[in-house]
Amino acid sequence: MFNEYLRPVAVIEPAATAMHGITPQRVATAATFGQLLPRLATTLHGRAVVAYNAAFDRAVFERELRRHLGDACAARDWLGRIR
Repeated sequence: MFNEYLRPVAVIEPAATAMHGITPQRVATAATFGQLLPRLATTLHGRAVVAYNAAFDRAVFERELRRHLGDACAARDWLGRIR
């Protein structure tokens, strides 16, 4: 199981905090996406991913991969290796 908070690059809007309860203070010292990506890759290797809102989660994940890898093709390739 992989269950981590991430330090966002965007401001957490009050409406988002009201929905999920995550405050800016809670994630202020959390790891960044890039810091957790190697461990996440190891965790996902060869496994299926189950998500409540998979389309949303995949879009967010792809956006962060593009930001981290600096290339949309590399992000799609990375995502293509998981199911």
